[in-house]
Amino acid sequence: MVDINEILTIEEKLKRYAELKAEEKIIAEGIETLKPFIKEHIEGLGVDKLPTTLGTFTLSPRSTWKYSPAVEELQKEEKAKGIAKQVTTNTLVFKPEVTTEE
Repeated sequence: MVDINEILTIEEKLKRYAELKAEEKIIAEGIETLKPFIKEHIEGLGVDKLPTTLGTFTLSPRSTWKYSPAVEELQKEEKAKGIAKQVTTNTLVFKPEVTTEE
């Protein structure tokens, strides 16, 4: 099997990345538009799984923490005193060129 990364130039890789990011945005918007309707439908059925010929749609519980103002204040204090440490990593960000049609 041929590795596409071995045959593409960096310019071709950049172009393909930009194309995929544009598609990703459109796909993500479509998913977010459909998600509440599908969730509502499954909840209306009173089930947590909806098997279909496409696959199984599942309502999966997700827990998050909401902290008290005292904890939030402690976080601010630790940041100010230098106790809390900021960790920085690099991530790739792509912003497409904005072209104006004349």
